[in-house]
Amino acid sequence: MGRGVPGWNCPGGLSGFLWLAVAVGLLASLNSVAAPITWGKATTISNDTDVVTSGSLAYAYDDAYYPTAVNGVPFGGGNSYTALGTNITLSGSYSWSNTAFGSSAGSPWDGLSLFYQTLLRGGVYAANNVPMSVTLSNLVVGHAYLVQVWVNDNRPGAGSRTETVNSSGGNAVSLDYNNTGTNGGVGQFTIGTFTADAVSQAFTLSGVFPAGGNSSQLNAIQVRDQSVLPGTNTAAITLNPGTYHQQMYGIGGNIAGGEQQAMFNAGTNLFASAFSPGGLNLSFIRLDNPYGQTEPPFAGLTNINNTIITLFRAMQPSGRIMMTSWSPPGSLKNTGSAFKGTLATNAQGKFVYTNFANWWVNSLKYYQTNSSLPDYVSIQNEPDWYPTSGTNNAWQAGCELTASEGTYAGYPQAFNATYTAFQSNGLGGIKLIGPDTEGISGGIVPNYLNNLTASTIGAVAHHLYGNNVSTSGAGLLSTLESQYTWWTMPKFMTEYDGDNWGTNYPDWMGLAVTMHNVFALEEANAYLVWSVYYGLLYNSNGSPATDNYYTVGHYSKFICPGDWHVDSSSSDTNVLVSLYYHSTGAGVSYRYIAVMINKAAYATTVTLNTSNLWSTDALQRSWQVYKTANEGSANFRLTLVDSVTGTSLTNQNKSITLAPYSITTAVINSGISSSPASISYAVTNSQLSLTWPGDHLGWILQAQTNSLRAGLATNWVDVANSAYLTKATFPILSANPAVFFRLRHP
Repeated sequence: MGRGVPGWNCPGGLSGFLWLAVAVGLLASLNSVAAPITWGKATTISNDTDVVTSGSLAYAYDDAYYPTAVNGVPFGGGNSYTALGTNITLSGSYSWSNTAFGSSAGSPWDGLSLFYQTLLRGGVYAANNVPMSVTLSNLVVGHAYLVQVWVNDNRPGAGSRTETVNSSGGNAVSLDYNNTGTNGGVGQFTIGTFTADAVSQAFTLSGVFPAGGNSSQLNAIQVRDQSVLPGTNTAAITLNPGTYHQQMYGIGGNIAGGEQQAMFNAGTNLFASAFSPGGLNLSFIRLDNPYGQTEPPFAGLTNINNTIITLFRAMQPSGRIMMTSWSPPGSLKNTGSAFKGTLATNAQGKFVYTNFANWWVNSLKYYQTNSSLPDYVSIQNEPDWYPTSGTNNAWQAGCELTASEGTYAGYPQAFNATYTAFQSNGLGGIKLIGPDTEGISGGIVPNYLNNLTASTIGAVAHHLYGNNVSTSGAGLLSTLESQYTWWTMPKFMTEYDGDNWGTNYPDWMGLAVTMHNVFALEEANAYLVWSVYYGLLYNSNGSPATDNYYTVGHYSKFICPGDWHVDSSSSDTNVLVSLYYHSTGAGVSYRYIAVMINKAAYATTVTLNTSNLWSTDALQRSWQVYKTANEGSANFRLTLVDSVTGTSLTNQNKSITLAPYSITTAVINSGISSSPASISYAVTNSQLSLTWPGDHLGWILQAQTNSLRAGLATNWVDVANSAYLTKATFPILSANPAVFFRLRHP
């Protein structure tokens, strides 16, 4: 699109431009041809050091029923002729024995360690003249692997038996069952190597001689990933997006207790760091309500709330805002102040619930006139907390409201009065949530909720102080749903930074595990850290972007309101994983977000079973990995360390090495439409507004400015941050006679 002076110069019409430069190759099935295995020489069994330890163990099994460890390598105990664990399947096999192949005494068998004997005494075997096929699963495409195979039978009748090991396109090697042909002889092993070109790999065992006894056999096997550093732990991550948990309402934090002023003073750039998709993408904020407060700590905060809400709404159209009260004005308190105390009583000795409710109504009508109504209201922050000291800061305010009326005003009475007042004053669209308690232990949440009417509550809100839910208190999250009647309600964790894991761990580890547990165990719909400004954006020493900033960003940058938390699991208890999916609309693939936390002091390489998740549209396939960790010489915080797009991403699993004490996010598929779309425009007051469809969020707007004579050229320039927009506005300047715009696929 171009514009000139004095009128519009629009070559090609006003439908907009969309340019795509795409190279699309042929899609080949990665499972169609297995990689050839190069087998090494047959080696006679001698001692524990036979068991190789290079690379990292993927899996290892015997078929002697009992697990064992040889040369430091743990072998799972198999007891089947069709499968070994979940990683190896067998076909053509007939039966198995747990002890027969180590049932004869003699040398050199007797010289083997008890552990090695345990490994070799059992095995699976095929019927006569039937080859046995062994299929290795859960491989990572592109990784180099080593597979070690043992055959052994220490009985004298096995002295003339051999078998051939081979695979399609590879060489063959012959293994002896018994090297002496007498009691106590031992068998042989071979080591094969290959580079996986599929998620599975097969090879064959074929018995050779003598006639009538030529059954193939497998006693033990191990598979090692040579692309992973030695000593690195390995784990498998299973992603099951078809099993739904909770829908996400947002991830964000508190801007309250006077923090509004500090953030306002820092300027709008800081708001962009917090709320814009190019920043933290915080989609849920919690503000306190200082309306009507006359004490100095609250001066100006009401107007600043309006500014914050306006900026937040502009950057997060689908975001949510919660407003709560640290205290109503002093005129409604028995202390005559926002600090300490509870609600005042009237001349009849009754608590002033109606006055409290009317204060809420009046404050919301004020925000309504400023187009800054919240979505949710919690009538009182931590009604179970009585502040005993401090009157200098807004966050020290408080008003205790107990679960039932007594010495202090009752929370149910204040809640019901406010609900009724909202319904009577046209504010019924604002959902009342609560109880916003200080923690969740001791049945505090149901104590408050059970005295309320379910239909009046829009969501359950609570904090986590004193509960240690990342460690010993995790069970409190698991049982929270059973503690109150209305378990189907949304649940919001509305204030907490995260547990302190101690001096031997990164500062942010407690927050990372707390967030994981809140989403995975409680299945909460939202998580709000206590402090956006001081907790996320600035350290106490004034340095920007704390470690908590990056930790929250691993969730908030990629998980949006309306996304779903779906099922996932890890084979390693030290690796926590949660999976989310984002749906943009019809014709656009799901985007999957896997957040992984390594709690261990050692590195762990995880394999994600992503093979069934890739978009059918190659242009929508992408694989991005973001890391927050000190990893060797690199200091990752929220850094894109791996990015692949296109046709190579199909029919495969992916692997990631998680550094010790780290958090890593993997994003699978772009979630961005690949089909062309038009740019719409509007002109108002010398401003040009361009818009494009919401399912093209992620496309990049480009522009070029030329003379009228030059017209359209090739000097395209990306418009900064346009990948995070679907609307952009530009001034119409006479100094720019011809300006053109287009969208490009990322």
